[in-house]
Amino acid sequence: MRRASAQYDLNGREYPSAVGRPFYYAAMNEITPTQLFSLGTNVQIIDVREPDEVAAVRIPWAKNVPLSEFSERLDEVPVGAYIMCKAGGRSARAVQYLERLGRDATNVSGGMDEWEGAGYPVERD
Repeated sequence: MRRASAQYDLNGREYPSAVGRPFYYAAMNEITPTQLFSLGTNVQIIDVREPDEVAAVRIPWAKNVPLSEFSERLDEVPVGAYIMCKAGGRSARAVQYLERLGRDATNVSGGMDEWEGAGYPVERD
């Protein structure tokens, strides 16, 4: 049973350090797809969508670390990475998780929907 006063990771496990005290979020770092594209192809983009979503359409230089596996694959997420999903919700959760761990990351608001809609480079299967 989940306790209302506890904090949980992406897989539903309770954070021991958060037990019994409230957790407050600061505003997270965010960037738009247009701003991200202007940074070029050398930036670290982590796509947290599931593999079937990534197979359909993806950014050629992005790395896929699905949100469902995110906490187990943290070693694959570089500090300062740009985190992206379909529309920005899942990536925001991943960025909040990283920030709770003291790691810097930036949410890509609008996600793949806005990236693809703007005509930026994508690959398809």
